[in-house]
Amino acid sequence: MIGTVVSFFSALVVVHWLIHFVSQHDFRGFGWYRIIFGCVILVTWATGLVTW
Repeated sequence: MIGTVVSFFSALVVVHWLIHFVSQHDFRGFGWYRIIFGCVILVTWATGLVTW
């Protein structure tokens, strides 16, 4: 029960911070990160380093 309450309030704090951060910044860095990460995943899959 205590863990549920603590996780609820920590989630409230994090969501509040994230909404504030997003309102002050953009997602360009995150977008480039996701594109590069996606390319890395595709290359590792295509070369057989990772099997899904």
